[in-house]
Formats: sequence, C-alpha cells, structure tokens
Amino acid sequence: MMNNKIIYNTLVILIFTLVINTEAVSQVDSSFTYQGELIHNGSPANGQYDINLDLVDGDLNPWGNTSVHQAVDVVNGVFSVNADFDIAAYDGYKDFTVTVSIRKTSEGPSGPFTTLGSHTVQAVPLATNLTNGGASTGEVLTFNGYQWTPSAPNLIWQENGGDTYYSDGEVGIGTSNPLAKLHVQSDDDTQDPLRVRVDNTTKFWVKKDGSSSFYGDTKQSSFSNGMMKFMVHAGCDSSPTIEKSYNGVTNSTTAPSIISTGGNGRCEISFPINITERYWQASAVYASDTGSPGLRSVSCRIGSGTTKLLCERYNAGTGNLSPGPIMVFIY
Repeated sequence: MMNNKIIYNTLVILIFTLVINTEAVSQVDSSFTYQGELIHNGSPANGQYDINLDLVDGDLNPWGNTSVHQAVDVVNGVFSVNADFDIAAYDGYKDFTVTVSIRKTSEGPSGPFTTLGSHTVQAVPLATNLTNGGASTGEVLTFNGYQWTPSAPNLIWQENGGDTYYSDGEVGIGTSNPLAKLHVQSDDDTQDPLRVRVDNTTKFWVKKDGSSSFYGDTKQSSFSNGMMKFMVHAGCDSSPTIEKSYNGVTNSTTAPSIISTGGNGRCEISFPINITERYWQASAVYASDTGSPGLRSVSCRIGSGTTKLLCERYNAGTGNLSPGPIMVFIY
C-alpha cells in the first residue's frame, strides 16, 4: 500500500508507505494498493480523476507496464488504486521509483496529464516475486546480489520426522574437516568445547582444559556389559541386614534385600532384575569374629530364583560357616 499526499498543481509529494496487497489465491498478487490525498488549490479535491503510475529503475529506465486507472473517485481528497506493473518488474533492481501523473476525467482522453513527481518503492512490493521467479516444484529461490533466481535445494541436511541429520555422515563444529560423526573442535583454551544441560542442569561437560565430567544419574541397561549393576555390603548372619547398597540399573529403583536361609553365615540376597546371565564377585569383610581374617571367604551361587544369590560365609581353614559382613558386586 502506498499512502501519498499530493498537492495538486504545486506538485509536492509529502508522505507514502507500502503494504503488499494479498488475496486468498494460490500465490501472492503482484499488485499493491496505492493510497493518496489530493489537494487542489489548497483544498481537498473531489470528483473523478485519471491516474497513471509508472515504474522507473535507478538508471531512469522504465520497467513493466504503466498502471492505468481511469475515473478514480476522489472524495475529500482521498483516493485509492490497485497498482500493478506486472510481476516481472520486481526482480531485485535497487532504487525503483514510482512516477505519478494525473488529470481530471472530465478533460477527456485528449486532456494532458500533470506529472506530480516520483518517490522510491519500498522493500515489500519487491518481495512479491518470491512467489514466482520461474521456480519449479522442489526448487528454492536464491538471491544472487540483484535478483532472486530458482535453484535446486541443498539436500546435505535432511529431515526424518523430528530428526535432522547430515546425509554424508560427519558433522563438524569449529572445523570443516570432521573426524567423527560429531566433531567439536576448540582451538584455544578460552572456551569450553561441549556442555550438555537438561532442565538447566549440567549433565556432561568437556572443559577447556581437556577434562570431562559426568553429573547425575549414570545408570545403564541391565543387559549391558562393562559397568557395575549392583554393590551390596551386608551382614550374613542370623539377623542379616543390608548395610548399604548401590543400584546401577536403568529404570530400577528397588534396593536389594536379604534373608537368612537356615544357617548362621548363610544368606540369600534378592535383586530387582534377573542376574542369571550376569557376573558377580563376593568377598568377606573382616569383623570381630575370631581367627585370622585371611581365613574367611564367601561362596555365592544362584539361589531359589533368577533374581536371588545364595551366599555362604565360611572359615576356609575348617570349612565351617562363619557369620559376618560380606561384599557382593554384580556386573
């Protein structure tokens, strides 16, 4: 939309703005609304006027077609026309101007037009050619410095549902030569190269000195190898208790439990997962029981179910049960 205040006869243009005219069609119309105020001999004009609009580039060359508007009603000085120079006119050339010419309709077709001057076209009408430009399905418009031209899109980055990925495999941050699926390169020690935060809390941090730290829960699947699943420090005696324990299995918050199994020094530890395919290690912890601490040992085997470990603490010299504290590790 152009708003224009025109002092008729004195040829002074005071104010204008631009707003594109959009319609509910398949693409944006190349026209725009030109609104003006016409003052005739110091008073708002009334009646019908013929108005011509011409588009001129920065080299004073005409572009497109003259936008012709006949018998435009001017009421209390205000008028509005739908200007259109055709879409080919807007190809990005800078410094477009619109020249306005006007005459009273009553003067007839032979009556002379009075040129009221020109003014610069703003950016919004120039954007209308983004809906066209000769692009075919699947192409995008690229600005080459003076106009928009169609080209095939860059498909290096692609989307799959909610995921965005790099089709050639490696992504580099701070480097154009990534050496891994994700390569974060920091060339100095002034900034940390990587920090992962969840709900404003740091979970993983690679610091500028090269060190790294994990924070919070580092539990893993019960079927994974290489990390501790459970650690238990228990008293294996007539009143067995769990002194302390660690649960390192994802989505399992149940702590191990322990019961006596009919002998002072024999106990059964229950875990919240199947441990039949896991690895375990058990050892005796020295307490106040008599004899050399080095003669105490522990033997464990699968108990009365897939989640239970039956352990016996005994004196290795005599073979007799020897109650006391034990440590059990499940991998």
